[in-house]
Formats: sequence, structure tokens, C-alpha cells
Amino acid sequence: MAEPLATNALSDSCHNYLWIRRVQMTQDNYFKNASNGVCNDDLDRIPECQKIVDGSSERIPCLFEHKQEVKNHECQMYLNLVGEIILSDFRLVYGFIDSCKKDIEKFKCGRVSVGPANVNRLSVLSQGETINCLSLRIEKLDSKCAHQIFRISELQSDDFHLDRPLFYACRGDRERLCGGVVSGDGRVFDCLMDHKFDEGMSSECRQHLTKRFALDVYFSP
Repeated sequence: MAEPLATNALSDSCHNYLWIRRVQMTQDNYFKNASNGVCNDDLDRIPECQKIVDGSSERIPCLFEHKQEVKNHECQMYLNLVGEIILSDFRLVYGFIDSCKKDIEKFKCGRVSVGPANVNRLSVLSQGETINCLSLRIEKLDSKCAHQIFRISELQSDDFHLDRPLFYACRGDRERLCGGVVSGDGRVFDCLMDHKFDEGMSSECRQHLTKRFALDVYFSP
């Protein structure tokens, strides 16, 4: 897999285009066309998403937030696909900016400029670093922001590919140590944890696994 481009390798117009495409992928009408309506029943059934007006870019992130309540299997598969897009940019995570804007600024964990008028130069990795930065300060966060971090952690735990910093740090280790493990339901993460102290485990992957495990422990009942 190719390495992610450095952010300064992309022009403003390219960043702008990528932002617009990301938003389009989660906008209601675009989503309905792309998914052939497989999520319509779930959108109409889940109360939190039901109250969001048609055409809003928040409907699909809302559905992804409540994907454990989604009953249609094809909709679940589509949400796994679009989830990678949503979690690659914290501005698209349902309710995240409203809940964490002050903490992002307080702890200098990233930029929160939104939309093509304020082109955000953050790469996929640095977007994930915003989440990591907040995670390391979980005890100091506002309760609403802490809840958002917990929910993102829960959603990422379902699929190795959804936790982008972990994915990039551990993709080589995943091939070497867990190549036969099918992604989903936290299986790749569990496998990597089982091999955490193997000599073949890279230090970068081990560090990300430690951070992730600490976050899971913090929120454990």
C-alpha cells in the first residue's frame, strides 16, 4: 500500500476538492443514490437520526454513530465502507466538533476549521493524531468530549482499518503476525495484542497498541 502523501504535496485546490468529496460521501441525497436506499428503513427508525432533516450532512454520520442499532445487513456493510471516510476526518464525526472544539483548542490538539472556505491541510494521520492527543488527556476533557472519544474508540474497535493511526503504524505487523485474521469485530486488534511482546513486533505498533489499550481500560466498567 502506498504511503499517505505529505500534506504540503497537495495544492489548496486539491485539498478543497478532497474536502468537498468527503462531505458529498456523507450527504443524504448522495448517500441514498450510492447505497441504493438500503439504509432508508434504519434512517426512519432510529430516533436520533430521524429528527435530522433530509439532505443534512449529519444524517449518515448519525447512522454510523448508531450502527449497532442498524438491522439491515447491506446497510451495515455500507456503513463499514463509509465509516472509513467519516473517521478519517474528525469534522465529519457526528457531534464531535460541537463536543470537542474547546478541548481541541485548549490542549492544542489540532485545527477545527470547517468547509472548503477554510481548507484544512491536515492529513489522515494528523487527523488521527487529534484523536490521540485528546485521548492522552482523557481525564481532563469535558465530559461530552470524553464521551465522543469513547464512542470513536468503540466504532474503531470493530474494524482495524477504521483506526487510521493504528492501521498505518501496524500494517506491516498485521501482515507478518496476523495475516490470516479477517478484519472485523476487533479480531485484528486482539491478534496484535496477543503478539505485542513478540520480537517481530515493531516499536511504533507496540506504542499505538499500548495507547489504545489504555483508552479501552479507562472506559471499562
